[in-house]
Amino acid sequence: MPFADFRDPSTLAALLVEAALFGLAFAAALRGVLVRPVRWLARGLAALTLVLGLGFAAGMVLELSTSSLPFVLPDAALGTYAQMTQLGLLVSIAQFGLMALGAALAFRRPALGGLLLVISGLYGLLDEARMGVQDPTLPPPNLIFGVLLVLLVLAVGTLVLATWWEEHTGARRATLAPRPRRVAHHRLHTGRSIARGR
Repeated sequence: MPFADFRDPSTLAALLVEAALFGLAFAAALRGVLVRPVRWLARGLAALTLVLGLGFAAGMVLELSTSSLPFVLPDAALGTYAQMTQLGLLVSIAQFGLMALGAALAFRRPALGGLLLVISGLYGLLDEARMGVQDPTLPPPNLIFGVLLVLLVLAVGTLVLATWWEEHTGARRATLAPRPRRVAHHRLHTGRSIARGR
């Protein structure tokens, strides 16, 4: 069974892929390496994240509207895997909505979109840790899948921010950098003009 535990080959493979995504993000942002491929990768993963966010949010809206659930539980306000609550579903809908919004903004407003994805991923990690500690009914594969999903969201947000950062700082460096070719051409042209004047 995939994602049976954190030592399962499927889990380790997914974690290695996500670690590689973080590595690409830092290489693009700090070293300016593979910026264009990383930009296309970030956009492709943002499109996938948008679909996932909308899909999960829509599924939870459907669950909320068709099921008779308590608003909260006495010992678990956000509910458990065995017994969901309306508040827990509303919080999850907001989380996946934020994830979808960040993914959509990644194409036109990458700074804001990447930031929203990072916030959504970090909140998701904290929520998965909470459920892992407080919810004894949560099956380990579900917990592991949730951790891998929010790590992917965090990686996508990091990729989007990395490419935005490199473009932003790269444009600034290009503006501030001297242009020796134009200066040399100007000096040569000025020298010829003086020689002709003599």
